[in-house]
Amino acid sequence: MRGEVFRYDDNSGEGLISGDDNNRYTFTRADLKQLAHIERGTRVDFDNSEPGVAREIYLIDPVPQAAPAAAAAAPLQSTNEDLSLWGYFMKCMGKYVDGNGRARRKEYWSFVLFFVLLQIVAGVLDMSLFMQGDFYLPIFTALVALPFILPAISVSIRRLHDVGMTGWLVLIGIIPYIGGLFMLIIGLIPSQLQTNQYGPYPKPLPPAAPGAV
Repeated sequence: MRGEVFRYDDNSGEGLISGDDNNRYTFTRADLKQLAHIERGTRVDFDNSEPGVAREIYLIDPVPQAAPAAAAAAPLQSTNEDLSLWGYFMKCMGKYVDGNGRARRKEYWSFVLFFVLLQIVAGVLDMSLFMQGDFYLPIFTALVALPFILPAISVSIRRLHDVGMTGWLVLIGIIPYIGGLFMLIIGLIPSQLQTNQYGPYPKPLPPAAPGAV
């Protein structure tokens, strides 16, 4: 018997054939004998020996099911940015409250490095000027830390973006111990070698990368 597909749901694997005898026949994916594209209107030949059911379904002039074509590799976009440690630190301070884009590991750790160095200097000043026995007032330490709070949040968000994660995960950082360990791990993960939803690859392309010269 011949007919045409009246309905087919690829999710459920069930369908209905309208036969040339004006009867309807149900079928399932298992009844298809060819790996080919099937949709409403596809002409088929089938066994209708079982009333109301189509078996042994063959497509007439089938269009072979195309294997998922590998997406053409789009050239990898890159910022080609490669600043010095100080240059990245100043970039972070310039993007004071800007969490858009991506921050590579070098940028993140440049910020951490100079922040820690400034905190050490501030701590030495506090101990020199405000030390009273075993107690001292961390006045300079606090004053130095305040301007870095927002840039620290900003660069942490961009570091999360760089590895393909949402910036909202920066909130994990407020959890004692766990937050610090989490950001340490994030700080060690390499940049995603692709243009992700947050921006292009944030450093020069490696020689073997698509689009690299």
